Amino acid sequence: MDFSSGPAISTCLMEKASSGWLWHRRLGHAGMRNLHTLSKKKHVIGLNEVKFDKDRLCSACEAVKLTKKNHSSKTIMTTTRPLELLHMDLFGPQNYASLGGNKYGLVIVDDFSCYTWVFFLDDKSKVVKIFKTFAKRAQNEYDLKLKHI
Repeated sequence: MDFSSGPAISTCLMEKASSGWLWHRRLGHAGMRNLHTLSKKKHVIGLNEVKFDKDRLCSACEAVKLTKKNHSSKTIMTTTRPLELLHMDLFGPQNYASLGGNKYGLVIVDDFSCYTWVFFLDDKSKVVKIFKTFAKRAQNEYDLKLKHI
């Protein structure tokens, strides 16, 4: 295939005078400082006539740089006693089983005391049985009823 003439060259020549943002995307979202260096040292043909402005952010780069907002610290105590509110999380399966053959974990946290219980399971179907046993035991130890989960 002959690239010396034809529409491919004219398209390339039209894009040659394009903005720095096109080159930014073409070169894997390179930073403007890197693009300026490439232009100054003439490492890329056609890049030396492009002006690089930092007038806005590339939407793809902006999306990548977004971070999750942290949960704010709890400043007001919302519970007044243990077992009033429990937070639970079931995780797994893990890639490797524990020495006991368990691949899942159940974490229960009391909102009032921040006391944490961790149970290891070989199958997710055992969560209900373990939670019922836990609830009976915790209510007997604290002499309180569970209110919210």
